[in-house]
Amino acid sequence: MIALAVDPDLHATAVAVCDEAHVLHVAVARVPSSVKGRQAVEAMVSEVWPAVQMAHEVVERDGVNVVHVIAIEHQQIYGGAGKETKNWDSIVALGPITGAAAASGLYCRGGPVLMLPKPHEWKGNAPKHITQARALQHYGLRFDYVGQEDRYRYCRVVAPHEVPGGKDLRDADWKHVSDAIALCRWALKSARPGTPCNPEALGG
Repeated sequence: MIALAVDPDLHATAVAVCDEAHVLHVAVARVPSSVKGRQAVEAMVSEVWPAVQMAHEVVERDGVNVVHVIAIEHQQIYGGAGKETKNWDSIVALGPITGAAAASGLYCRGGPVLMLPKPHEWKGNAPKHITQARALQHYGLRFDYVGQEDRYRYCRVVAPHEVPGGKDLRDADWKHVSDAIALCRWALKSARPGTPCNPEALGG
């Protein structure tokens, strides 16, 4: 089974393709940070479509493999002390990007299943870097941690040339790409018949 995952962002949307044992492709659709608001949304919609199409082409080159499941992180409004969403506009802005990624992903052969999990559904309560670390360890990728506070810490692959597409990434891209890889792994487990996925069990 092959999964394609997208981690939407206004300026760096990550795309990853994985099977049960390998990371097959990673990429980032970029919009300059100087572009803001609706113009950034429009620009990212234009960038994410070909990025997802390219991911499909990588999988389908041999004429045999197809993407079976597409997972795109659905946005979540947080409430409560310490985790409340402060900028609702930034969450709303990701809606068209998610839509473009889904449309591009479904515009391919094979009839993949679309999944739109919210962060708590696929990450559980674990901090970002813990979820990322579990996935990268599963795929045998060496990594280090970037950032001090748990809320902002992420995993960066230290030998990006070992990952197809990794040599084209910037260090900061791994904040999003590691999420996409982890989301791929969650999707593969969740889509497996008869095995509902517990996010806390992704270390296994």
